[in-house]
Amino acid sequence: MSLFQFRYFSIEQANLGLKIGTDAMLLGAFIDAEFKKNGLDLGTGSGVLSLMQTQKNEAIQIDALEIDPKAVEIAQLNFQNSSWNSRLNCIEKDYLVYDTDKTYDLIFTNPPFHLEQVYSPTVNKKLARSSDEGHLIGIINQVTQLLTSDGDFWIIAPHTLEEKLVNWAEQKELFPNNVIQIEGKIKQIKRVILNFKRQKNSIKRKVFVVRNDDNSYTEEYKNLTQDFHHPDFKL
Repeated sequence: MSLFQFRYFSIEQANLGLKIGTDAMLLGAFIDAEFKKNGLDLGTGSGVLSLMQTQKNEAIQIDALEIDPKAVEIAQLNFQNSSWNSRLNCIEKDYLVYDTDKTYDLIFTNPPFHLEQVYSPTVNKKLARSSDEGHLIGIINQVTQLLTSDGDFWIIAPHTLEEKLVNWAEQKELFPNNVIQIEGKIKQIKRVILNFKRQKNSIKRKVFVVRNDDNSYTEEYKNLTQDFHHPDFKL
């Protein structure tokens, strides 16, 4: 099914390299968009993360960057079909070379994170699923240039990359503020959500479990995502 129905908006995702999954739901829900004015979505895909932030914050304006022309068309369609189209701007651009005089107090990304080239029969799926260390360092470099002095940067990645991402960011004077380890089931760490700021503060650490042993969603996952999942979605 290409149409994914959220509580207050829908996402068309036909022909996209990656469909909406738990990573996007978790990152989109955890991002703190309160009081933010200008957001930047690095690699928007279907536009889901941007839409989730505009749902949370009725004042935020978001620029959503996407290199894949097909994904740009789909994101623009999803923005147009939402209640917040006037606050969402999809730009066809490689976010690693995005050059602007603007700065943003909220930057977020669900990047391609496999550090090897993944075989794929389609180009857009390969773009969505493959990366290398230089790509991730490039993201950090861009955030350094575009983040306001009091801004927040959010990223989700495999937990095995946590130490590297923190080290690369700290070299650019971006410091971890929130570290959320994501367990698929108890004791099975899969992902990490990292939130960076320019100020060095005490790190707030959290372990978040998505599913119970019987594969049902945990209560904490239900509570986190209840404002986004459509009532007909079986949690």
